[in-house]
Amino acid sequence: SVNSYENIVAQIKTILEEMGHTYSLGTIRVIGFFLAKLLRNLYQGVAINNCAVLKLSKAMSEGPVLILPTHRSYADFLLISYLCYTMDIPLPVIAAGMDFKGMKFVNRVLQNAGAFYIRRSFGHDQLYWAVVSQYIQYHIKNFQAPIEFFLEGTRSRNGKSLPPKIGLLSMALEPYFRGDVPDIKICTVSITYERTLEEKLYAWEALGVPKPRESTSVG
Repeated sequence: SVNSYENIVAQIKTILEEMGHTYSLGTIRVIGFFLAKLLRNLYQGVAINNCAVLKLSKAMSEGPVLILPTHRSYADFLLISYLCYTMDIPLPVIAAGMDFKGMKFVNRVLQNAGAFYIRRSFGHDQLYWAVVSQYIQYHIKNFQAPIEFFLEGTRSRNGKSLPPKIGLLSMALEPYFRGDVPDIKICTVSITYERTLEEKLYAWEALGVPKPRESTSVG
């Protein structure tokens, strides 16, 4: 019926408004400036595999690329984006948890730097699955920047890799299996820390303290 069709269209618009990302050059430059200062204060040094970065840069000139980092800290996606920014590599389109959507100021900043928000779980919502799938596949088929997401789905609290969650991966690879793109390169990234920013929080969680709500003051 017409009402059902209009209702579906309205739902799709709402989902896309929640998700949508953009690239604001001014925002990206400001983030890059302050992130450089922040990283110098947080870490004694950052070691990078330069040969691998050159291979990644070459791969991006040839077609769609998926960046799949390990997930130990919230700093992971910041480090990846900052690396791309400083190495003149297109900033990735990043799948971020809807938790960040509720963080004042940060939510808009991240969206303007390429992050799009999705739910932690899609449940049995087939419409939501279809919209997210099409959103990701659009960026695969009209490749301008790599797509980044964490295959583990959430941060590892103990330093070991978690079992993969293949939902987003299956969405991203669908254009290849359908023959819409000739190839999709997958770049796995291992990020390790001597100490993570959230180590005290992880210790409390191991003792049974519930995970706090995401904010700009708590990891």
